[in-house]
Amino acid sequence: MLHLPMSPANTYEVQVITGNVPKAGTDANVFLTIYGEEYGDTGERPLKKSDKSNKFEQGQTDTFTIYAIDLGALTKVRIRHDNSGNRPGWFLDRIDITDVNNEITELDPERWLAVEEDDGQLSRELLPVDESYVLPPSEDEEGGGGGDSNPLDNLALEQKDKSTTFSVTIKTGDKKNSGTDANVFITLFGTQDDTGKAPGWFVDWVEVDAPSLGKCMTFPCGRWLAKNEDDGAIVRDLFHAELQTRRYTPFVPYEITLYTSDVFAAGTDANIFLVIYGCDAVRTQQKYLCTNKREQKLFFERKSASRFIVELEDVGEIIEKIRIGHNNTGINPGWHCSHVDIRRLLPDKDGTETLTFPCDRWLATSEDDKKTIRELVPYDIFTEKYMKDGSLRQVYKEVEEPLDIVLYSVQIFTGNVPGAGTDARVYITIYGDLGDTGERYLSKSENRTNKFEKGTGTETLTFPCDRWLATSEDDKKTIRELVPYDIFTEKYMKDGSLRQVYKEVEEPLDIVLYSVQIFTGNVPGAGTDARVYITIYGDLGDTGERYLSKSENRTNKFEKGTADTFIIEAADLGVIYKIKLRHDNTKWCADWYVEKVEIWNDTNEDEFLFLCGRWLSLKKEDGRLERLFYEKEYTGDRSSNCSSPADFWEITLSSKMADIDVATVTGPMADYVQEGPVIPYYVSVTTGKHKDAATDSRAFILLIGEEDKRSNRIWLDFPRGKRGFSCGSVEEFYVAGLDVGIIKKIELGHDGASPESCWLVEELCLAVPTQGTKYTLHCNCWLAKDRGDGVTSRVFDLLDAMVVNIGVKVLYEMTVWTGDVVGGGTDSNIFMTLYGINGSTEEVQLDKKKARFEREQNDTFIMEILDIAPFTKMRIRIDGLGSRPEWFLERILLKNMNTGELTMFYYGDWLSQRKGKKTLVCEMCAVIDGEEMMEWTSYTVSVKTSNILGAGTDANVFIIIFGENGDSGTLALKQSANWNKFERNNTDKFNFPDMLSLGHLCKLRVWHDNKGSSGSRSRSGSGWEGRPQFSS
Repeated sequence: MLHLPMSPANTYEVQVITGNVPKAGTDANVFLTIYGEEYGDTGERPLKKSDKSNKFEQGQTDTFTIYAIDLGALTKVRIRHDNSGNRPGWFLDRIDITDVNNEITELDPERWLAVEEDDGQLSRELLPVDESYVLPPSEDEEGGGGGDSNPLDNLALEQKDKSTTFSVTIKTGDKKNSGTDANVFITLFGTQDDTGKAPGWFVDWVEVDAPSLGKCMTFPCGRWLAKNEDDGAIVRDLFHAELQTRRYTPFVPYEITLYTSDVFAAGTDANIFLVIYGCDAVRTQQKYLCTNKREQKLFFERKSASRFIVELEDVGEIIEKIRIGHNNTGINPGWHCSHVDIRRLLPDKDGTETLTFPCDRWLATSEDDKKTIRELVPYDIFTEKYMKDGSLRQVYKEVEEPLDIVLYSVQIFTGNVPGAGTDARVYITIYGDLGDTGERYLSKSENRTNKFEKGTGTETLTFPCDRWLATSEDDKKTIRELVPYDIFTEKYMKDGSLRQVYKEVEEPLDIVLYSVQIFTGNVPGAGTDARVYITIYGDLGDTGERYLSKSENRTNKFEKGTADTFIIEAADLGVIYKIKLRHDNTKWCADWYVEKVEIWNDTNEDEFLFLCGRWLSLKKEDGRLERLFYEKEYTGDRSSNCSSPADFWEITLSSKMADIDVATVTGPMADYVQEGPVIPYYVSVTTGKHKDAATDSRAFILLIGEEDKRSNRIWLDFPRGKRGFSCGSVEEFYVAGLDVGIIKKIELGHDGASPESCWLVEELCLAVPTQGTKYTLHCNCWLAKDRGDGVTSRVFDLLDAMVVNIGVKVLYEMTVWTGDVVGGGTDSNIFMTLYGINGSTEEVQLDKKKARFEREQNDTFIMEILDIAPFTKMRIRIDGLGSRPEWFLERILLKNMNTGELTMFYYGDWLSQRKGKKTLVCEMCAVIDGEEMMEWTSYTVSVKTSNILGAGTDANVFIIIFGENGDSGTLALKQSANWNKFERNNTDKFNFPDMLSLGHLCKLRVWHDNKGSSGSRSRSGSGWEGRPQFSS
């Protein structure tokens, strides 16, 4: 028979000290469990027999004796009560446990065990005190409340660091009768006592948040805890769903001590909050220190020190400043703060540092400067550190170069449009690279009694026109571009006076006539009867899309082998570098072959040549009806603003070059393969026209940079349904590979799948958008085992390549949030235009694949965008087509994949013709580090129709306003104060509120759609002559 050794017995004398605060005692039944290192625990013991007849009274020490096995060194105790009796709430000050060997274990909670106090918990786990942390009280300690100082007051921070606080969130399901009246308990397992009128309970999930661990864990349930439901169990074991765990930077404990001054009425019963700032604007959340009104009344009394232990974000090694304030509630909310101490553990946790923040100011609306928020900077640092020999080293030093406390003067201009003023409470937050001010209430204006009133300043620009917009008048055009002539500014000064300034625009853009000559090719079927449109781009702007309605030299335009001339009037475009041609594919003969386009500036006789040589046809070449062409001598960016399809990038970048076959790299080259960041490359391969030039083999490239840094093989794979390089074809690929820096050489080859595989390569182009460089190699060589020199791969030196600057592109990760509203998803096509300090992008379409843009969904994809950052605004447009033509856009986030910089764009409304703002286009201001990059304003457009016969129109009129911050997009002039707008000699005003400011305006484009009927009036109905003006 096996005899196990018996554990020695022990006797534990437990002293329970109830706190000396009002109503600290309890009538409830109290239970204690003691845990040790060696033999587990004592089990839960009721604390029944005390040396006092009435136990657990305020300020009283009760002694209990517990007989148990020897547990070894004590690790923790759990103490709780059952919330019974007339006064169950209990404030536990301390527990001291002494065993037969006179080993004393001290546990120092100083916490409530009460439903209505603190965090409402009835059970606490307490850790033993390490005596090495007990420090003697400071001899010059201020404002300690007048009583004897307790050495254990220095322990809370260290004890907090050893423990973990769990915040538990429980989601009750939405089934019928899923709620419960039963008492619920949790130990990371759920159980209940099956009492109450409706004890049944349906639990959806339980979430446990542990800030000190930096983890928020989810425990799915989806089951009943009820005897009459499901399997009848009222206990469930829930298991952690690892994939749903949310991780973040772990919180650390701070000991905050706030000293109330010894002046009349210095105390407060408001709730004090605090924010801590580190370097580089790193900050904690705003934390209110009191958890209930009872604590607000107990703390912050005159000539007292109020101490709190809080868990907040780690702001780093240096604390730059703190912000303190209060919510201005209670009978006596005003507070005079002497100073604030913040104590925290050193990084290696072998000591602490205490920073002192002097204040000596009122936080009160009736005292001092009437402010309830103060920002404080540290004056000195007191460090206590335990050395290797066990000694305590104490160091006191002043803070070097603390931040200055600065006064900022903020002047806010309210617009001069109807209803512009507000009586609401206005708040402001100012951001800088050293932090922010926090949200401040703008309570009192320094110069006005009634603040935020309408009419603090406007600017009105006048755009002369005095021309027809009619197909039957003037030059038969329905589009005009106008430039401003004068600016009238009205501004309210600080003294309340109105300053009015009138000035002419300095050096406005010229209105220029452009002669556009389009050469239709001399190939069979080259001519077209479709409607043709052109857009001309220059470094000063573009013409917008213009319909080429009437040729100046031919009656039947766009015939095979002919040249047609058109006159386009527009504001000066500067140097023209690009055109866009398209047709609408109407009429019987719609296909069109464009040979070239020539454009003359009739003012300065500049000439621009565009070599085209492409079909605009659904049946020929790549089936496109729209093409971009660049000026012959243009050396700038010729690529699009977006990368390849988004699903390609989702696969490539998420797998970190998983599509690159490392196994194929053998021999000496294998030693040179390196790892590093992945970037995109554009590859274009032209196959020769020899009858045997084509190949079905799988092609690849390999990039070689400086110091022989090499990528792996990057395979040039075709999309599904297409295979091989055909004779005379030009194939383009969007691939990703290792960033090898400046590329010196490139290897091109194929896998030679069959002995007869041969490939004649005529030209190889490689574009590196992140470097803004494009290389073109004229190869004219065989890659074949039975042709030329018999090799299937060849290395080309880029010293032999033609190099073109294409403009630097930056990779951005774009995340689009669709709102959680009924019908929020869309099938419409979505288009985006970005604006930045350094220019703007063209409008690009966001690819809708894999069920993107669905309700309550965020979609992430990679985009390649011109380096125009920092961004200022984004324009999103949908075409309103598809079975679901509406979309609820929540917000969009752009993340620079090189720097990690984030730019957020908020909208939170419908893009719909029926809902919300009833628009299919929205503009969103860029928000960087919480700061909006543009201002919001309102524009009023006044349109004066001329006083000549037939000047009015029934057509729909549109404008685009251009300024230094981009353009407004197309604005329809719909709602005028006049019932019948654009009538002869009438002035119509149109208001466009809440628009992003365009800055100084430079031009305006106005046109109409040539629709409408004349009715009984003696005019064509759509012809029009007008003069727009507008003000902001």
